[in-house]
Amino acid sequence: MELKLLNDKGQSSSNVTAPDTIFARDYNEALIHQVVVAYQANARSGNRKQKDREEVHHTTKKPWRQKGTGRARAGMSSSPLWRGGGRIFPNSPDENFSHKVNKRCIAQVCARYCPSWRVKIACL
Repeated sequence: MELKLLNDKGQSSSNVTAPDTIFARDYNEALIHQVVVAYQANARSGNRKQKDREEVHHTTKKPWRQKGTGRARAGMSSSPLWRGGGRIFPNSPDENFSHKVNKRCIAQVCARYCPSWRVKIACL
């Protein structure tokens, strides 16, 4: 396979022969997607936090009595149904977003598929 060698101004100066075993492989899109998604997921810091109904600072007094008002029953104003109330299933910072990818798969992507793909799209 012939690759163009570029100088510092971006003009092709000469051609270089590259081995087909490295630069003429098939493109495994599913494996590359799996590695990229795992890389981005493992980079997440997991620091988001929302309050549930016990962490929202409201009184625990009933807003109005149970019967006789014509309104719906209400227990406390920190209920998730109310504006300003807590979340039903809040996000917590201890949630685990990590993905496991085998070392062999990462090595295949780095050594086999990425160089040949970059040659095909003329970036290398």
